[in-house]
Amino acid sequence: MIVRIEGVGGVNKGAELMLIAAIEELERRYNDPVIVFCNFNQKSYIRRTLAYLMKKYILKRNSRSPFDEIRSTNRLLETLPLISYNKNMKVDLILDAGGFQFSDQFDNSSKSFSKQIERLRLAKEQGSKIIFLPQAFGPFNDSLSVSNIKSISKYADLFIAREKVSWDYLVKVLGNDLKVKVFTDFTNLVEGEVESELLAKVENRICLIPNTKMMTHTNGNRGKKYVEFFLDLMNMLYELKEPFFLLNHEGFADLKLCKELKRKANIPNIQIVNIEDAKVVKGIIGRSKFVVSSRYHGVASALSQAVPVYATSWSHKYNLLFNDYDIDQGVLNFMNGKESLKIIETALNKKELLEYRQRLLKVIPNVKRQTNLMWDSVFSLI
Repeated sequence: MIVRIEGVGGVNKGAELMLIAAIEELERRYNDPVIVFCNFNQKSYIRRTLAYLMKKYILKRNSRSPFDEIRSTNRLLETLPLISYNKNMKVDLILDAGGFQFSDQFDNSSKSFSKQIERLRLAKEQGSKIIFLPQAFGPFNDSLSVSNIKSISKYADLFIAREKVSWDYLVKVLGNDLKVKVFTDFTNLVEGEVESELLAKVENRICLIPNTKMMTHTNGNRGKKYVEFFLDLMNMLYELKEPFFLLNHEGFADLKLCKELKRKANIPNIQIVNIEDAKVVKGIIGRSKFVVSSRYHGVASALSQAVPVYATSWSHKYNLLFNDYDIDQGVLNFMNGKESLKIIETALNKKELLEYRQRLLKVIPNVKRQTNLMWDSVFSLI
């Protein structure tokens, strides 16, 4: 089985978790899958994380695939044979795990869309099945974004929207097509990991996950208000004597924001946790007492591990993720900082924390069953 995984070229932990989820499912379904990464940037942070994943999940079994010898910048990896993309290589299955890439919110004149469409056209001519794993879609009001998604739909065998709003956006453009389905985020089956040395620094503490998109993808003074809210939150937790830490869930930009918040807060001994391994990041979230996250997969990792969580949001996808776990009011209105801080303070009550956790424990098995059904629908097409 030769599989090409697309859409995982970002630097955030969510992209890596989706990659891991796809690889682990392929391992469960097939004895010897061959994975081909096509959007693999040797100069980016994702190069190191993909190299780690290749070594851990695939390299140990795979000796028949076409490899390139690539010198790693990571001192822990001297040399590592990695599978490279070859447009003439026939693949059985293309899994796109892009997360959020088709919308009016992106530059739809980008050459990358044309290249993607051409890759899919060539793959379809060679008989590949093309599946877009659960991700957010839309809105599609701009003529270019409509044209792009229609072009891609010519070659896709299945689109899976991550929530009903995305499904509605797709159906509005493509029609009530049977190849458009709805399933929630699929990283809930990935198990988190955390070593004892790190566990001692994070266990039963409050995990705060900032996101630079709260400033770059919002209008007016929302970016400034967001920083003010985060600083007020940190000061409130300090006054309540609630131990907390900042977790970098992305790359350089979010790390820079974490450092800015630490500097401006003027609170002693603020810990910034900056770990490259997404499974460890998920493990850290899973052992936290409570989470406030501005990263989508920070929220998903908390919910799927029964950790009480609230979010700030720049997209509809956050509200609907909470709905998948039967949580009605999970997104904070940080523009009303006082009200949001009051919500968090109330939620930190032992009784409230227990009730939140118990509610999640009841629904998690069903959410995971839905993810297994999603994978069944994917592999039924092969």
